[in-house]
Amino acid sequence: MPASTLIPAILGSIIGGIVDSAPSQDIVVMEGPRRTFPAESRTGIIAPLSFQEVLVDGEKVFLSVAAQVRSEDNRIIPPSSLDRPVRARYQLDATGAVHRVWILTPSEIASSGSN
Repeated sequence: MPASTLIPAILGSIIGGIVDSAPSQDIVVMEGPRRTFPAESRTGIIAPLSFQEVLVDGEKVFLSVAAQVRSEDNRIIPPSSLDRPVRARYQLDATGAVHRVWILTPSEIASSGSN
C-alpha cells in the first residue's frame, strides 16, 4: 500500500477506535440565557394575517412600521417569516400597533403558566 493511502487509513483507524471506546453520555440541550420582557408586554397567540397585519388572540392588529420579531433563540427575524400561529410575548406602540414580538420557548411557556 502506498504511503499516501496508508497514513489516512491508520489515522482513520485510530480515531475510529477512540470514538468507539469513548463512554456514551446523554446529550443535554442547554437553552440560552433567560430572557426578560418589558413589564407592559403581554402574552398571547400571534398569527400571520397579511404583510401589515397579524391576529393577536383572534383580533386583527396592525404591525408597526418598525416591528421587530425575535425567534425562540432570540434572533431578530423578519415579521414576514411568521408562517403559523405562535405563543409569544408582544408589546404595542403608542398607536396600538404590534411593535415587538418574542416567540416563546417551551420552557418560557411552561414558566408563564399558560399553554
